[in-house]
Amino acid sequence: MAPHRARHAAPAQRVEAVRKLNEAGIACSVLIAPVLPGLSDRDEQVQAVARACADAGATSISPIGLHLRPGVREHYLGWLARARPDLLGRYRERFGRGWYQPEEEHRRLRALVDAAIEGARRRPAPRRPTGPGPQPAWRRAPGVTGHERSSGAPSDPVIGGEGPPRGDDGGRPGAV
Repeated sequence: MAPHRARHAAPAQRVEAVRKLNEAGIACSVLIAPVLPGLSDRDEQVQAVARACADAGATSISPIGLHLRPGVREHYLGWLARARPDLLGRYRERFGRGWYQPEEEHRRLRALVDAAIEGARRRPAPRRPTGPGPQPAWRRAPGVTGHERSSGAPSDPVIGGEGPPRGDDGGRPGAV
């Protein structure tokens, strides 16, 4: 039997999809996930992905560190033992017997993404040849989320409305 090959778009194709959706007026947020300890968590890796997403017009960018719930944990650590046994000690230290990495790691990833977004904020906005598209939150005026409603009545998508009110970002971690 042939080895299983993942069927997913390459990172550059995903970023291009974010760009095209935003240029078409469809607001597109990005989750950088999962960020894998020892494999995809170096500062320059995380910042490069966040910069590319910001440059593509992502309306928000949120990193999510790997978490290992039961079932997934055994499968992933089994693969890691075969593919990268040098990383097993790091995983034991980071995860112990829990599902999640320490809070400091989540803060580190968020700070890396925020730094990349701040750098994008300082650069001129990329040109949008097909129209303005949605304005990324990090390019708008402070306090403006882009989700403000112009009317107070919620609409119903079933009967032709625009859908439920979106509200603001509610202070979600990662909203940029």
